Amino acid sequence: MLAESMRDAALRDVHQALLLRVAESMGPGASDGLVAGTVGERRARVEHIARRCLPSARVWARTFAVLASSPETEEEEALLREVYEHWRGTGDVEEATLTWAGWLLHAKRRGEEAMRVISRARHGSGGAALAQRWAAIVRQAEAECQEEDRGNDTGSAAAAMEEAGDSGSQGWGR
Repeated sequence: MLAESMRDAALRDVHQALLLRVAESMGPGASDGLVAGTVGERRARVEHIARRCLPSARVWARTFAVLASSPETEEEEALLREVYEHWRGTGDVEEATLTWAGWLLHAKRRGEEAMRVISRARHGSGGAALAQRWAAIVRQAEAECQEEDRGNDTGSAAAAMEEAGDSGSQGWGR
């Protein structure tokens, strides 16, 4: 019956909107009282969506974003990986791969693992476009790291001057 109703564009949009709300309810701070408290409850909800609800790539993308906002344990990370795999299964391999690899790179600082994820996906069609988009993400990450390093160097220099009793303004502009 669900598969039949999904043929109707109007019902498909309603169905997707409902699934997006379910995805939102899995995140921290959801206000509707539907928050799944444990990783096991969130995993059960993800499995239910995967098996019975015919989710679109957009639903998986939102579920990933919601769950990626607060993974602290290995079990939560494993759930996020499952969502990524479901997302890939919709055919939106490039976007899912870039998001998962980007999360590994930025949130977990696991660049080598991120590169393996990209390599795995490059073997499919569209590998060149994926590689170009990934290169842009890596360049952006490198630029952000360089800015952080510059900011840390400035902060360290200021802290060192304060420790030495020098505010940094002595002798300047006189």
